[in-house]
Amino acid sequence: MINALIAAIFIVALFQPNTDRRFPALIFAFFLWLHCAAMSELEGFWYFFTAGLCDVAIVAMIACWSKVSRLTDSLITLSIMSVVFNFYGWLLWISFLPVYSYNYSITALYLIAIISLLRGDCANDYSRTSKRYSGLRLFSNKCRDLCVSLPKKART
Repeated sequence: MINALIAAIFIVALFQPNTDRRFPALIFAFFLWLHCAAMSELEGFWYFFTAGLCDVAIVAMIACWSKVSRLTDSLITLSIMSVVFNFYGWLLWISFLPVYSYNYSITALYLIAIISLLRGDCANDYSRTSKRYSGLRLFSNKCRDLCVSLPKKART
């Protein structure tokens, strides 16, 4: 089920109408696929740790290199929620409890991600200033200044 949802997220990400939406969507889909493909054989702590690490990478990359939009805010929120759910899954695992509720919450999270990717942006979506992640974006802008910048043609 999770593999089918990740495939659906990847397909919906590929068909985003412009690069401002496609880039963060593909980052989100790529890291979900990477964890599913490379880390699915891990158990316990390492599975939940690497899932949380992939989610933190999603947040960092989207915050650093994407324009502020409703989609980026949604993907960042979903990734932060996924970190919390992975911590919850780890707590269930160390308590020797069944992880069904973790599986259901991650499934719901991926379904919400598909809905977020299918939802269109408002006409003035980029003109607003998002205060929700302003601290994260300020930190990421400083990190971006330290990184090697891409040529102008590669960014557009």
